[in-house]
Amino acid sequence: MVLQTFGDILLQLLYYLQILILMRAFLSFMIRDFSNPIYSIIHTMTEPFLSPFRRMLPSTSMGIDFSPILCYLFIWILRMIILSV
Repeated sequence: MVLQTFGDILLQLLYYLQILILMRAFLSFMIRDFSNPIYSIIHTMTEPFLSPFRRMLPSTSMGIDFSPILCYLFIWILRMIILSV
Protein backbone atom coordinates (compact mmCIF):
# COMPACT_ATOMS: atom_id res chain seq x y z
CA MET A 1 0.00 0.00 0.00
CA VAL A 2 1.31 3.40 -0.98
CA LEU A 3 1.50 5.99 1.77
CA GLN A 4 0.17 9.29 0.45
CA THR A 5 1.49 12.54 1.78
CA PHE A 6 -0.71 15.27 3.19
CA GLY A 7 -0.12 17.34 0.05
CA ASP A 8 -1.34 14.55 -2.22
CA ILE A 9 -4.50 14.10 -0.17
CA LEU A 10 -5.13 17.85 -0.13
CA LEU A 11 -4.65 18.03 -3.91
CA GLN A 12 -7.18 15.24 -4.41
CA LEU A 13 -9.73 16.90 -2.12
CA LEU A 14 -9.33 20.22 -3.92
CA TYR A 15 -9.73 18.46 -7.27
CA TYR A 16 -12.97 16.81 -6.13
CA LEU A 17 -14.21 20.17 -4.85
CA GLN A 18 -13.56 21.68 -8.28
CA ILE A 19 -15.57 18.87 -9.89
CA LEU A 20 -18.45 19.46 -7.45
CA ILE A 21 -18.43 23.20 -8.21
CA LEU A 22 -18.58 22.49 -11.95
CA MET A 23 -21.40 20.00 -11.42
CA ARG A 24 -23.33 22.54 -9.36
CA ALA A 25 -22.92 25.20 -12.04
CA PHE A 26 -24.14 22.88 -14.80
CA LEU A 27 -26.99 21.47 -12.73
CA SER A 28 -28.20 24.95 -11.87
CA PHE A 29 -29.00 25.44 -15.56
CA MET A 30 -30.75 22.08 -15.96
CA ILE A 31 -32.54 21.40 -12.68
CA ARG A 32 -35.31 23.77 -11.70
CA ASP A 33 -36.50 21.64 -8.78
CA PHE A 34 -33.99 22.44 -6.05
CA SER A 35 -35.40 19.72 -3.84
CA ASN A 36 -33.74 17.20 -6.17
CA PRO A 37 -31.59 14.95 -3.93
CA ILE A 38 -28.52 15.09 -6.17
CA TYR A 39 -28.58 18.88 -6.40
CA SER A 40 -29.28 19.13 -2.67
CA ILE A 41 -26.19 17.06 -1.78
CA ILE A 42 -23.94 19.01 -4.15
CA HIS A 43 -25.37 22.31 -2.85
CA THR A 44 -24.74 21.29 0.76
CA MET A 45 -21.14 20.29 0.01
CA THR A 46 -20.20 23.38 -2.02
CA GLU A 47 -22.12 26.21 -0.33
CA PRO A 48 -19.60 26.70 2.52
CA PHE A 49 -16.91 27.35 -0.10
CA LEU A 50 -19.00 29.53 -2.42
CA SER A 51 -20.67 31.80 0.13
CA PRO A 52 -17.50 33.79 1.04
CA PHE A 53 -16.91 34.51 -2.65
CA ARG A 54 -20.56 35.47 -3.09
CA ARG A 55 -20.22 38.02 -0.27
CA MET A 56 -17.13 39.56 -1.93
CA LEU A 57 -18.75 39.99 -5.33
CA PRO A 58 -21.29 42.71 -6.05
CA SER A 59 -24.72 41.44 -7.03
CA THR A 60 -25.47 41.55 -10.73
CA SER A 61 -28.70 42.88 -12.16
CA MET A 62 -28.89 39.88 -14.52
CA GLY A 63 -29.07 37.38 -11.65
CA ILE A 64 -25.91 35.55 -12.68
CA ASP A 65 -23.80 34.14 -9.84
CA PHE A 66 -20.09 34.48 -10.60
CA SER A 67 -18.95 32.98 -7.28
CA PRO A 68 -18.41 29.44 -8.72
CA ILE A 69 -16.02 30.87 -11.33
CA LEU A 70 -14.08 32.83 -8.74
CA CYS A 71 -13.97 29.90 -6.32
CA TYR A 72 -12.88 27.51 -9.08
CA LEU A 73 -10.04 29.85 -10.07
CA PHE A 74 -8.98 30.28 -6.43
CA ILE A 75 -8.83 26.50 -5.95
CA TRP A 76 -6.92 26.12 -9.22
CA ILE A 77 -4.33 28.67 -8.06
CA LEU A 78 -4.12 26.97 -4.68
CA ARG A 79 -3.51 23.61 -6.37
CA MET A 80 -0.75 25.12 -8.54
CA ILE A 81 0.94 26.55 -5.44
CA ILE A 82 0.76 23.18 -3.68
CA LEU A 83 2.16 21.40 -6.75
CA SER A 84 5.10 23.82 -6.97
CA VAL A 85 6.14 23.25 -3.35
